[in-house]
Amino acid sequence: MATISPCEFSLSPPPYVALLFLLGGYLGEVSGTTLTLQSFPSDILTSRNALCLDGSAGKFYWSPSSSGSTRWVIFLQGGGACATFGSCFTRSTTELGTSKTLSADITLNGILASSQSANPVFYDANKVYIPYCDGFFFLGNRGAVSESGDTLYFQGRSIVQATLDTLIRNYNLASATEVLLTGESAGGVGTLLSAGIVKTRLPVGAVFKVAPFSGFFLARNSFNGAQGRVLNVLSLGLTLHGASPLPNNDCVTAGNSDRFCAAPNNTYAYLTIPSFIVNSYVDGVDFAEFVTGSSFEGRTCYGDESQQLANCNQEEIDVARQYKDYFLADLTNSPGYSRNGNGAFIFSCYEHAKSWTEPTFTTYVVASTQLTLALSSWFLSSNDPPANHQYMDCALGNPPSVSCNPSCAVGAPLPPTPPPTAFPTGFSVGTPSPATPSPLPPGVSSMPTVSPTSTPIIASTPTASPSIPGGSGSDNSNGSSNSGVNAGIAVGTICGAAAILALAYCVYKRNPPKKNAIQMSDRSELGARI
Repeated sequence: MATISPCEFSLSPPPYVALLFLLGGYLGEVSGTTLTLQSFPSDILTSRNALCLDGSAGKFYWSPSSSGSTRWVIFLQGGGACATFGSCFTRSTTELGTSKTLSADITLNGILASSQSANPVFYDANKVYIPYCDGFFFLGNRGAVSESGDTLYFQGRSIVQATLDTLIRNYNLASATEVLLTGESAGGVGTLLSAGIVKTRLPVGAVFKVAPFSGFFLARNSFNGAQGRVLNVLSLGLTLHGASPLPNNDCVTAGNSDRFCAAPNNTYAYLTIPSFIVNSYVDGVDFAEFVTGSSFEGRTCYGDESQQLANCNQEEIDVARQYKDYFLADLTNSPGYSRNGNGAFIFSCYEHAKSWTEPTFTTYVVASTQLTLALSSWFLSSNDPPANHQYMDCALGNPPSVSCNPSCAVGAPLPPTPPPTAFPTGFSVGTPSPATPSPLPPGVSSMPTVSPTSTPIIASTPTASPSIPGGSGSDNSNGSSNSGVNAGIAVGTICGAAAILALAYCVYKRNPPKKNAIQMSDRSELGARI
């Protein structure tokens, strides 16, 4: 039987257009939070030497709770990495290497939203956003380094520490009772690797948890057998940025090397701080890294996230499945995955670093549960069995019906049941049903078991000039509103606009733009998309 697209209609609109009309008021309540730029006190700046790559002072953005809440969210921006002096010097001339171009305020949503319906646990939290300007996952600790007359400052760790110093002295972090450390992409890696540093600065007895978005990268060789570039950057960057030793790191404390523990999945295996992994099992950027150097590099069907692999042939889907199976093996075989207090929200959507913000923070659904509610339930829990907070998505299909999750679609509507306007005490989304594992890729009889004590796949001599491509950047759009739109006043306008957007989406689906959403412009760099 032929499959009819929801956009193939003549007189009657697709069902989700009507749904958007019904949810117009809810859509209006999804509101960002305006955070204002803050500077470190001069004595803290000097003592910590908290400088960006170009020597400008590190800074942070801040929005206080409107009710005096003692709950906090600290967010680390993502944006790639550099591991040679030359690539870091180039980076120092961009917004990811300086604080000189930071705007006076930014408006962010998703995990930082001020809407109670969209962000039920953290909407009124004290919110901190730390811009990424050090080039190595907020880990640099080397100070000034000069080459050929140019000077760079590798001080990412100092920026985090100076932010904590300032928050404790002037913003009442010393009275925090609940703190979530989170971040996206490179900031997600930094979340895992900086967790121990942050924990040591918080009040004794404060609840502290971490939730990295798109920060769980494969610590494996690439598809063609060469050393993976993420591993290569981690190996080189530890030396260039002076990031060794990794402080307050459970993985290092257990006797492993800094090079082993710098891989985020290895730190996760040992991390005793409660964690919630939010990631695609076919992360668009990490998958592109995986196939770099092979005949599958740059395939058109991998290039546009909006198509969700729909234009791939069977061979290309089999390669994506191989990456997926490696990812799930590394995650689910990790001791971290079975540790009480942990959780995970693993979706099949082909994307990178979108889940922390709107619209996907409220529209992604796995195991019949929205991401925003899954994260909220986990954060409010106390040392639950991990199965209570593990959400595993369905398996990829075969061409032409590859995507198995309707919420992955570009322009996907909100789920039929919006989040509650008030998050009840003790709320729990229940235990999701365990996922059925997908078939292994052709020619693979079994998946490797990942042990935290196993030897990492790291070459003894890293190759030169790596760096990670791509980037979500900071999403630093300016804004002025800190509260939700009054749906009663604007419902008609919002509903009409939603319907127009839905119709525009159908036009988009019929005539998609010719673009490569996962451009890897510089193969010697891990650029801004990570």
